[in-house]
Amino acid sequence: MQFRTVHRAVIAQFLLAAALVVDSGRLPLNKYIMMDFQVSFFEAWRSCQFYGLQLASVTSTEDNRELSELFNMSNRGNDTFWLAGTDIGREGKWIWITTNKLVVQYSHWGSISPEFHESQNCMAIGSFDNDRTLWDDIPCDEPRKYICQKVS
Repeated sequence: MQFRTVHRAVIAQFLLAAALVVDSGRLPLNKYIMMDFQVSFFEAWRSCQFYGLQLASVTSTEDNRELSELFNMSNRGNDTFWLAGTDIGREGKWIWITTNKLVVQYSHWGSISPEFHESQNCMAIGSFDNDRTLWDDIPCDEPRKYICQKVS
C-alpha cells in the first residue's frame, strides 16, 4: 500500500515539474522553478538532478532580483525553500553543492550569522518576512520546498 502512495507521489511530482519547465519557458523569469513538494536538502538536490535541473544557486544581485520577482509572482505564503548552499563539509565555509564553489562573491544572509550553528548546515530562503530572499541556515533533514534552476 505504501508503495502505491510513493509511486503516485513520484508521478505527481514528475508531472508538476514537467509542467513548470514547459510553462517557465513562456515567462520572462525562466531561470528558477519553485517545486512544491517538501523534502530534505539532499532529496531536493537529487530531485532537481532527476529533472535535468540543479538546486538553485544565487551568485549575483541579478539572480536575487529574479528570485524576488518569482516570489512576488507566486502564491507561496510563508513557505521556505532549499537553495544549493551548504557548509556540511566544513563549518562556516559555505559552498554551492551544485558547483562545489565557495559562497564568496555574493552573499545575502539574513540577520543571523550562519557561522555559529553547527547543526544548521543547509541554506534556505523564505524565512524572513521583510525580504523573502534573505538566506537562512537550517537543519538539512527538515522537509522544505525547493527551487531548481535550469543548467546553463
